[in-house]
Amino acid sequence: MFKSQSSFQSSLFGSFAYQGILARHRDHFLVRLLSAVDFSFVIPLPVVIMKILLLQTRYDLSERDVVEQVDTNILFRAFAGLSLDDEIPHWTLAWQVP
Repeated sequence: MFKSQSSFQSSLFGSFAYQGILARHRDHFLVRLLSAVDFSFVIPLPVVIMKILLLQTRYDLSERDVVEQVDTNILFRAFAGLSLDDEIPHWTLAWQVP
């Protein structure tokens, strides 16, 4: 269900969609954070949840709002490491992880 950060662009249009957008927004906080922090030490689902929680805190969003943004905002989706065809975790999932 969830892909590693290195393969999040492997969906049918992922590479095409993400590369141009990320290149145009290379100075955006999330794009810079993606290139600065290596999250490979965390297994895929918890790293997605951790990134969603970071987005929630950074942008002061509710649980539902941050998940909606991950679903609709391509920079949020790219930061979370999700391809265009990956399912978005349910908004309650992040708060169930121990």
